[in-house]
Amino acid sequence: MKHSLRLFVLLLFAGLFAGTATAQTKEWKSDPIHSSVTYLVRHGVTPMMGQFKEFTVMIQWDDEKLENCSVSADLDPASVMMGNDALAKHLRGEDFFHVDEYKSWSFKSKEIQEDDGKYVAIGDLTVRGVTEQIAIAFEFLGTFEARGNSKAGFVAEFAIDRTRFGVNFDPDEKMIGKSVRIRVGLELFEYKG
Repeated sequence: MKHSLRLFVLLLFAGLFAGTATAQTKEWKSDPIHSSVTYLVRHGVTPMMGQFKEFTVMIQWDDEKLENCSVSADLDPASVMMGNDALAKHLRGEDFFHVDEYKSWSFKSKEIQEDDGKYVAIGDLTVRGVTEQIAIAFEFLGTFEARGNSKAGFVAEFAIDRTRFGVNFDPDEKMIGKSVRIRVGLELFEYKG
């Protein structure tokens, strides 16, 4: 009887600890209503801002083990929005995003690094069929409960050289800057599959 009781207690503790370990890693999916992807690029001497409306970001997050963390994202370049429709249409064409040929952009992390509460996702960014390894600095803003759902917040800001991804319109930068600054603000919900 003592042996059975001891075995039961050991199994109970093992189950509790196993449950704790798996609960630390959560999967989060971007809420499209409360998330944004915007960019800033110089036109002449003036910075101009645009945004993308269609994208999905998935984040695996573990507060204690960075090796369990990952980020993946897919974006529809045809969803670009600018100040007027004619400009957005030009961006969708061959001079810029060539959305008839390249229907999706993506990012997939290979590694997450941390330094004093700041994080960097190192991974592959694919735009117009060109893949480059980049580093994206981001912050984990924490979690909260809303209407019975767990939510998380992340924000990232980074810059890319558009010409490295085949966006070569005005390569001499007479009117359009090569550096594009991208800002991502994410509210995510806990994804159950």
